[in-house]
Amino acid sequence: MGLRRSCRRFRKLRLSSPERGLRVGEQTFCAEHVHDCTGCRRYDSELSAAREALRSSSVNHHGPAEFANRVVRAISRDRIRRQFEVWRPTLIGAVTAAIAVGAVLQVLTPDPEYDARSPEGTAALPAPSETLIFDFDLPRTPELEPDSTDG
Repeated sequence: MGLRRSCRRFRKLRLSSPERGLRVGEQTFCAEHVHDCTGCRRYDSELSAAREALRSSSVNHHGPAEFANRVVRAISRDRIRRQFEVWRPTLIGAVTAAIAVGAVLQVLTPDPEYDARSPEGTAALPAPSETLIFDFDLPRTPELEPDSTDG
C-alpha cells in the first residue's frame, strides 16, 4: 500500500527543510501531520537521528597549507591546458599562415644585392660571344688521343 498524499508531502518537506527552510504554512502542516500520523512520527525521529549521526561523525580536518596551494596550482594548470587544447588548431593555422606569407614575401621581394651588381637590375653575365677560359689541365689518356696511323 502506498503512502498517502499528505505523508508524501510531509516527507518531502522534512527532507528539504535543512537546505531551504520551511514557510510558516509548511511548518504548521508538518507539526499537525507528525502529531496525527505515527508512521511519519517514526520517519521524523529516524531522519533526525540519521542527521545527528552524520553531524557528529564529520571531522574538521585541516591539511597542511601547501596542500591547498598545490590544489590551486593543479586546477590552474588544468584550466590553462584545456584552454590551449581549444586554441591549438587556431594557433597552428596562424603559424602556418605566417610561414606562407613569409615565403611569398621572400619570393616577391627583390634582392638588394642582386640589384647593386648592374645598373639594369640584372646580374653582369658574360656576353654569349665571349669565350670562357678554363684554367686547368686534363690528364691525357691514350683512348682519347687521335690515332696517328690512320693517316
